[in-house]
Amino acid sequence: MLLATSQDAASLELLPDDVLIRIIYFVPPAENLSVLQLLSHRFRTLAGNQLLWKGHCLKAFRYWHPRHYLKDKLQLRTSEVDWRALFIKRKTQNDKIAALLERIIQTRQSRVARIGQICKFGYDAKDYLLSQIKSDETICDFLARRQFSQDALSSIHRSVAIAEWQRVRDRQRDNGSNARLLERSLTAFDMFVLYDDVGDIDEMSTLLDELAAKFLSRQLNWQTMTTRDKALRLNNWLRQRNLTGISVGDFSNLRNSLLGQALRHPEHESNPNISSSIYCALAERVGINAQCFLAPMMVHVIVTPPDGESLDGTAGTTQSYMFLDPWGSEGEAPLRHLEELTSRFGLNIGDLIGAGTPGGVTERASNNIEVCCVRNLRTSTSRNVARLIKGNDIVNLHSCLYAVKWARALFAQPYTLLWNQRVSDLLRFAIQHWPEDSWAIREYAGQLPPTDVLQPALAQLEAFHKDVMTADSISPTVYANPLPASRVAPFKIGQVFRHKRFNWIGAITGFYAIEPPSWEQFDAEGEVTAMTSDEEVKGRFYVKCLRMDGIEQPVVAPANICILTDAETIDEDRFPTAGKFFKRFNEDTCEFVSNLQEEYPNL
Repeated sequence: MLLATSQDAASLELLPDDVLIRIIYFVPPAENLSVLQLLSHRFRTLAGNQLLWKGHCLKAFRYWHPRHYLKDKLQLRTSEVDWRALFIKRKTQNDKIAALLERIIQTRQSRVARIGQICKFGYDAKDYLLSQIKSDETICDFLARRQFSQDALSSIHRSVAIAEWQRVRDRQRDNGSNARLLERSLTAFDMFVLYDDVGDIDEMSTLLDELAAKFLSRQLNWQTMTTRDKALRLNNWLRQRNLTGISVGDFSNLRNSLLGQALRHPEHESNPNISSSIYCALAERVGINAQCFLAPMMVHVIVTPPDGESLDGTAGTTQSYMFLDPWGSEGEAPLRHLEELTSRFGLNIGDLIGAGTPGGVTERASNNIEVCCVRNLRTSTSRNVARLIKGNDIVNLHSCLYAVKWARALFAQPYTLLWNQRVSDLLRFAIQHWPEDSWAIREYAGQLPPTDVLQPALAQLEAFHKDVMTADSISPTVYANPLPASRVAPFKIGQVFRHKRFNWIGAITGFYAIEPPSWEQFDAEGEVTAMTSDEEVKGRFYVKCLRMDGIEQPVVAPANICILTDAETIDEDRFPTAGKFFKRFNEDTCEFVSNLQEEYPNL
């Protein structure tokens, strides 16, 4: 307690208001509300000071849902906003989020529904979720706590990206090639791999603001320069600071296709699409009219002067423009070279001017990301090309591919054949890895314009949410597996093993008491033959597992499992989704502690 006795309160009453206010500033908000304001009318008045509670709000909560209009509130006088009530509202929300998270960890029943409830708080939930993602390893269920907090936060991040793409799609019809729309549309891809890091859409816009201010602070007589000189000066500045371009042999790296990664990564590498977009984002901030120039196999920047002027500052009415290649060179891109390149595809430059809309550049980014993801998911080559600032490489590849499917569905005209195909593709991908996004998919479906025409994809959108929620609401007892420990001995949930045939490492997450309905679930042809031929069918079982360094959950025959007992050879951090199944890793036994008691009560 802040004040142990009534005498303590009485002695404080003797102090003048200005001294008391200074003391109250050091009182934690919770004690202010529960103790201090109950002592007397004077304490309630002083402890309810709006300037004090404004400070508490800004210190305790970094992230805010847009519905609070925080920026507008900060422009008002302190007395015009009930900051105390706002703090109480945020604190009450956090208590609700905490209660939901506890139930998410404890039971699989309604897990998806509860994650959806957290996600609907939007950025108001982010501060609390970040605190749980950073849970100390001494907490008994820290893996599950981190995992489900991250699942909820990632779903919130994805919903922000989805909403941003919807705004860009709707606004670009009126704004054309607006660079601000473009940067936000491209940064939306980063939201799918943001995790607990900084670098969301607004933070990247702030970073670009800072870069533009830094550039202008080093320019003398900027306002008197011609458009041509300004454009070249900005291009040179970007390239000198390594903010555009790429290292030799590193073109296919996934981060080169993500604007936020390119800006935040120490090497700042980016492909031509992102380099040109960075240039356009800064150009708009410093007063240069620039947009991306999209042509087959290349992306440049086209710069035009203000109306009534030429690039060199002379008066004129003839439209003029210049081309830049921020990715490849400091000088002006030769017009003849561009004409030769476009002519190979039966096009001319005039046909392509204006094609660099936010939607067009986003579509090009989608293509680049998809090529990188698909190629790396199909090959067993080094994963360095998928290495982002944070996150597991395999998870990042799947997440970026998921982003591509969302972007393509959102930028397609609803109810067209293309839209139906893209939505179907999106849902097939979401049901595998992101059922927690059911709430966002339902919101998207609800925002579509009404139609009287039968739309297959629309029916799929509605069925997706219903199917996920139905499965989510089933009582855990339905899933309970009656297998006794003696039946599957010496195996048990949480053991870490090495696959004898393929040498990969995994962790046991469950057992099948009968043959699966499809042999395609096995990790290799011939798994079933690993069982002894004279074994009775009723005694046969197979092991479900989680692969290290991935999200695959193959089924393995017991004969192919070699249990590992040396914890020093295991890095639990390399099991990116272990928290979905386990509470923590026990180094003494070299086993994960199960969080699957509802499904496997005896194992």
